Amino acid sequence: MTYRTNGLGGASAAIAFLLLAVGCGPDSTGSAANGSSSSSSGAPASSSSGGSTGSSSSGGASSGGADSGGATGSDGGTDGAVADGTSSDGGKTDGAAFVCPTMPIPGTCAPPADTRCPYPKLSQTGCVDPANPLKMASVVIPYEVNSPLWSDGALKTRGMRLPTGQLIHVKDCAKNPTECCVVDPNTFVGCLPPADDGKWVFPVGTVMVKNFMFADVSQPSGMKFVETRLFIHVSDTTWVGYGYQWNDAQTEATITSDAIADVRTSAMFHVVPTAGATANQIDQRAAMGLFDTPPSKPYKAALVAPYMGQTGAPPAGATLDERARSYLHANCSFCHRPDGTWNAMDVRFDVPLKSTGLCNAMPGKGNLGVAGALLLTPKSHANSVLWLRMMAPPGDATTGKTGRMPAIASDVIDTNATTLVGDWIDSIAACPM
Repeated sequence: MTYRTNGLGGASAAIAFLLLAVGCGPDSTGSAANGSSSSSSGAPASSSSGGSTGSSSSGGASSGGADSGGATGSDGGTDGAVADGTSSDGGKTDGAAFVCPTMPIPGTCAPPADTRCPYPKLSQTGCVDPANPLKMASVVIPYEVNSPLWSDGALKTRGMRLPTGQLIHVKDCAKNPTECCVVDPNTFVGCLPPADDGKWVFPVGTVMVKNFMFADVSQPSGMKFVETRLFIHVSDTTWVGYGYQWNDAQTEATITSDAIADVRTSAMFHVVPTAGATANQIDQRAAMGLFDTPPSKPYKAALVAPYMGQTGAPPAGATLDERARSYLHANCSFCHRPDGTWNAMDVRFDVPLKSTGLCNAMPGKGNLGVAGALLLTPKSHANSVLWLRMMAPPGDATTGKTGRMPAIASDVIDTNATTLVGDWIDSIAACPM
């Protein structure tokens, strides 16, 4: 996962998920940085799901049920045993019906013994407090993000559970440039300029926890939980996601049967401090001994909040470019990066505009009916597919129509984001040379 931590040190780590089973449209990307996040998100309840797998070209981790970070992801498939005894991965079980292994209850917030067999109840996982399942278990380390993913207006809390004895690795492109190499997708030769400095790589066995909720004055907490997601790092290149839907009594969440569509894997967990926090989250995690090598100081500047939201307002000095690029990084760059699903454009925060593949570029999935529209047309958001896709109707899998971006959790248009990105496009006088 890639988290550009805008504040896992101060502001929190950004977590990126690998988009699975849902085409990340060729016109969006994003992940948070500087401790902030770009996390996986999705419409809370309605887009929840059972288990699904996703592999990613980068070994980063995912958000705790986290938002943030960007992740590159390659295809993923739904896990599940086939009734005739054939496992979903194609392996035969000699004709015998598959039987899930016995697991302790409660668990320890660790990967299930078999990815086809997650705990049916959230309270059984060990990821929540048995006395109050609305709280995370003591073994889950909470974090916040600066630049969260849009999830149909849902509020979120996030946490991570590292496997015993395992540590987070933070990429340092200056000290070890080879680990930051992303091969140029156009030539397949040489490395592009590094833009993953500070990326967090989580160990296999990590469990990310993310709660989705909405304000509700009828609830004692003032919030109504609708979904909790667990994103589990099961191998170097694979994460598995499980969605649990909460009951109205707020006493339990049950795993859902549909495959999680919002599975993004590690492409961008970048470490950077967070503005305005009383304690720097990176410093806190370093003091807890969670890194194999603590991130170098001074930390990268945190991603700014793109607009007023759960994480607060952008700092007074934040520029329009910083705010728009923060949004694109957090919401789009897990797919739109050189090693991502749609690599014709690269909207990672540290990539200069002239290298993003956006400006005056032909769109890869049509112009949405606007003659002459380009991915980004300077001074004209109405003629920019980047903006048009954010405003488009949801996609229709049966007809192949190109739908709204971001692809996940955008049944409700993020009007703050469309205004921000539209203003940013209009402010660009010409494509940089």
